[in-house]
Amino acid sequence: MLPVCCVCKFNKNNISTNQLNLSITFGSYRLWHKRNNRGFSHYFGGGPFFGIDVSNRKDKYYPVDSLPPSVTTEITERLLKLGMIGIVGVDWSLKESISLHAEYRSNLRYSHLINERTDVYSRTNGNIDTDRIIIETPEISIGSSVLFGVSLYF
Repeated sequence: MLPVCCVCKFNKNNISTNQLNLSITFGSYRLWHKRNNRGFSHYFGGGPFFGIDVSNRKDKYYPVDSLPPSVTTEITERLLKLGMIGIVGVDWSLKESISLHAEYRSNLRYSHLINERTDVYSRTNGNIDTDRIIIETPEISIGSSVLFGVSLYF
């Protein structure tokens, strides 16, 4: 069935939205420390990681004009990611229970994004038209980040 297109005017008060976002990443890193006598510690290491991100958004539109009475759009994205990370950092002990640290991280990541969009058009005559689009995108990427922090030891 071909999608039916129409030009509709929407009022921002005629839209309802529900959204859910979830991100979980697991990693296992091995770090090696080298301490000196001035309270500085250099460290390096790395390891594998795996993660999943899921987001779901559902919008229901009620147009100002009467055709169609409602349009529901649902967009679901699932991102699977896995890779390796390398870490280099320095830790400075200010006191026995407090230290400052700076860290550089670099990673190589494979990710696979699945983007699914479903549009449901409810008509005044009771008919319902549905359009569904699924796009899959694999990707290999290299990234890096710098982290600064304070560590408290109990």
